[in-house]
Amino acid sequence: MYVRVVSSQALPDKMDEVINFARDSAIPLIKEEHGFKSYTLLTDPNTNKVIALSFWESESDAKASEVGHAQQRLPMVGPLLSGTPVSEIYQVSVEG
Repeated sequence: MYVRVVSSQALPDKMDEVINFARDSAIPLIKEEHGFKSYTLLTDPNTNKVIALSFWESESDAKASEVGHAQQRLPMVGPLLSGTPVSEIYQVSVEG
C-alpha cells in the first residue's frame, strides 16, 4: 500500500472551508479513482497547517491520483491556501 501526503497551509480564517472542501468535494472525487483505499485530513488550528493523507493500493495508483489532484481538486481548494501544496508519495512499510 502507498500513501500520498499533501501538506499545505490554510489562509487565516479559512480552515473551516478547507475542512468542508475535503469532506464535501475532495473525498467524493477521490473515491472514484482507481486503487483508492482511504483518506484522512489532519489540521492544526494553531498554525493553520493541513496534511491530507490518501491511501492507495499501488504506487501507480498514488501517482495517478496526483494528476487528478492537480487537475480537479487543486484549482478548487487553491484559493483557500497560502502557497502551493507539497505532495509526496510513501510506501506503507508497517501498519497496525
